[in-house]
Amino acid sequence: MGTKMLSNSGYFAIGFSKDVYMGDDYVVMCFNQNIGPNNIQSFYNPENDYNSEILDSNDPNLGLSNIQIWQENGFLSCSFKRKTFIDFQKYFDLNKPFYLLMAKGDALYENSKFTPTQHNENPLMSLEPINFTNTQSVSASSNPIKLVKAHGIIMTFGWMFLSTLGILLARYYKYLGKNKTLCGVQIWFAFHRPLMLTTSVLSLVGFLLILIRKDWKWTSSAIKINFAHSILGILTIGISFIQPISAIFRPDKDSANRPIFNWLHRVFGILAFILSYAAITLAIKFFLQKYLWLIMVGWLSWLILVVIALEFIDYKITKNWKTESVINTQIIEKNDKNMFDSSFKTAILGLHFVISICFTLAIILLIWIKPTN
Repeated sequence: MGTKMLSNSGYFAIGFSKDVYMGDDYVVMCFNQNIGPNNIQSFYNPENDYNSEILDSNDPNLGLSNIQIWQENGFLSCSFKRKTFIDFQKYFDLNKPFYLLMAKGDALYENSKFTPTQHNENPLMSLEPINFTNTQSVSASSNPIKLVKAHGIIMTFGWMFLSTLGILLARYYKYLGKNKTLCGVQIWFAFHRPLMLTTSVLSLVGFLLILIRKDWKWTSSAIKINFAHSILGILTIGISFIQPISAIFRPDKDSANRPIFNWLHRVFGILAFILSYAAITLAIKFFLQKYLWLIMVGWLSWLILVVIALEFIDYKITKNWKTESVINTQIIEKNDKNMFDSSFKTAILGLHFVISICFTLAIILLIWIKPTN
């Protein structure tokens, strides 16, 4: 491996990673001879920490042999052999596939010890996990990180915020402006339709971005969480497009087939929603810091609470409408209670709007600030 060095005090590193981010990686570092003796050493990048640590202080060259380093015309070149596996903590077994990460930066040599500093350029990374048991060419780029982030942000906004709001409106808020229309349709539907269509379009955009990042290749099944995320994602996107297309052929209100359509539309909508949240949760667990997936637990807990509350209120409203008081042969319906319950439902919708924005922005922010170095 080799690179052009802009500093006399530098290193060139190649990392073996479970994902495209640095953190929890095995790293081989080649150090510039101008700062100390020529050397190639084994390091480990701790998760959530930018300070690389020597893998074995008693044997800095652990697992490495045939070390060669040479410099010419500002280029640093290094070669070495690495044992596939050693029974040593944090020494990655290359019988398994890993992403390759490459970076360079400055380093210090003090007390007979190399100390690499954080690199100031985005690293290069392979587009797919590499199978090191076979010889193969590898494509690398510094752009995938940005595409992965864009994919995550778009999908999070679409499915955590837009789709949730659209589904709640369709399920619990058909009474809003019942005697009024907007753009020729009922108020709830005037919002439900664009919310869900926008979710579908954003899903397609996010899907295209990740395909570009993958060089138009499907995710390898080598990393199971990543592969499961891709399968859940494509199923979600497929269903999200079936929904609006099927709505074009929706039977008339008086048609005997309308109830069948309504149930199928509802079932597929809920299925897409569940699949999307499973995909998002896997992505958060895989790409962000481990404890951050607990944010999804909080969000899902809120959704469950909202659904239980709205179902209970709908049950009360239905019960009240069935309970009638007959005075002078006129039916007096318990409108006061229903009006209170409907107002409470509207308040829940407003509260959900605010909370959903907070959760969605929190995850988007975490994706955005995720270090790329």
